[in-house]
Amino acid sequence: MSTPPLTLQISANEQRVYNAQLGEELEYQIKFVNNTEVDFFGLTVSAKLDGSMFDLNSMQSNGFFNSATRLITWNASVSPLLNHLAPHQEGAVNFRVKIKNSFPSGGIGVKDSIVKVSAEAETPTIPPGFDLDRLSVGSELVAKIVSLPSLGQSVFRSDAIFGSNGPMPPRSGQKTTY
Repeated sequence: MSTPPLTLQISANEQRVYNAQLGEELEYQIKFVNNTEVDFFGLTVSAKLDGSMFDLNSMQSNGFFNSATRLITWNASVSPLLNHLAPHQEGAVNFRVKIKNSFPSGGIGVKDSIVKVSAEAETPTIPPGFDLDRLSVGSELVAKIVSLPSLGQSVFRSDAIFGSNGPMPPRSGQKTTY
């Protein structure tokens, strides 16, 4: 088994597997490595943010962020390593984004309990032995958002068969029937 010519790895707060908290700021790092004996030129790295729990207003990055597509793009104008990545050299791009402070309300249960970042690195440089137009590699990281269980209680006073009456909530010394 051979090593891929270009590798990509995403981490959140320096971890490959991550459980996020509501309101937490996550620092993502996308690390890229040239595993060949060939110089790579003109690399582009992009990251797509999926999930409604990202607070896009908190986004911090030196890449170009398109809020409509939720895509961050880095190129040689941001990092010299993306212009020229020497053999066996590695580099990284970073961004920060917060998780929203609370889940969307309504309904029963939590629906949006994960966030995902999908990254891609691409170069027009093709190492010998590959019949490609462009060399690209992808990676993704899914972070679970930790939530605490919540319990609610309800009392129903209306019963067509037995009826109900009395003060609600019940008071000491006064009769309440359910």
